[in-house]
Amino acid sequence: MSAWILWRTRFGLRLRSSGESPVAAESLGVKVNRLRYYGLLISGGLAGLAGGTLSIVASSYYRQGQTAGRGFIGLATMIFGNWRPSGILTGAMLFGYAEGIKLVASDSITALFLFIAAISLVFLIVAVIRRKRLQILVTLGAFLLSAIAYRTVNTVPESLTQSLPYVVTLIVLATANQRLRPPAMAGVPFRPGDPH
Repeated sequence: MSAWILWRTRFGLRLRSSGESPVAAESLGVKVNRLRYYGLLISGGLAGLAGGTLSIVASSYYRQGQTAGRGFIGLATMIFGNWRPSGILTGAMLFGYAEGIKLVASDSITALFLFIAAISLVFLIVAVIRRKRLQILVTLGAFLLSAIAYRTVNTVPESLTQSLPYVVTLIVLATANQRLRPPAMAGVPFRPGDPH
């Protein structure tokens, strides 16, 4: 829904242009500051809805520190998704899978190593086809480590399963090889009518 609003409506185009090039948007008659405040209100409302869901649905009461660093994971999801709704959805599924592992019985978590081995094998095949030597070495190492871990590890310590979302977040942000491009004027104050 948000992807459709941002990329297919007049409001979405104006909102994106007010973050990318507010001078150009103002030259076309767009009220840049008003749109930025609308975007701020919408994102704040959605964040409040998420916090309310966390405190009402996830547990029946509010307690201090209930988010447990999930804000960092949300920020990492936005960076991983390169500020695009489809990329954010992909990142949310990846980090949500790591979060969901905590809810599964610890003896079935060893299947995660098999999943990592399968994904690494796919990336290894792609790297061989593209003839990227460094990527071949990295994915081959990941495949071998995860395959050996699947064959040798019987139970995973609970401390590892509790920290898995944070570890996955750090690994993905450290190894993601993409061109990050945030909106050009995001966070930069804009005064309408001033010479720019």
